[in-house]
Amino acid sequence: MLNERTRQQVSATAAWILCASIAMLFAGLTSAMVVRRNMAGDWEGMPLPPLIWVNTSVLIISSLVLHVGWRRSAWVLGMIFLIGQGVVWTELPSSQPGDWFLWVFSMLHAAHTVGGIIALLFAREAGARIYWHFLTGLWIYLMLLFAIWGRP
Repeated sequence: MLNERTRQQVSATAAWILCASIAMLFAGLTSAMVVRRNMAGDWEGMPLPPLIWVNTSVLIISSLVLHVGWRRSAWVLGMIFLIGQGVVWTELPSSQPGDWFLWVFSMLHAAHTVGGIIALLFAREAGARIYWHFLTGLWIYLMLLFAIWGRP
């Protein structure tokens, strides 16, 4: 039988492997976006809805409260982030290539955030923390990608 320390180490290792595979997924999609953006002259980009920046702040705060040990508050803030994303999706256009990339990236991130909330509820502390902080960092990367590279 494994002791708690070993279980935490196994959980952390599994979380890092999961994070690496998710990073590869988003790296491939980023590559597709860069190629598509430069392929044709129809890339218009779009301004990001202001609520998306509020949602970003909520996710960052959730990571900070998790860091200080407030696991329940982190998953509640994660739920608020997802609800906010649902509102953002009602404001997003879908007529240009950049719009569709934002849809795909944000929907995939939301799916992984649901997994992160489940991890915060049920997984071992080490793995849940690693995964949640990774999701926050990934979202910051995506916002920078669209704020800087997604523009025309």
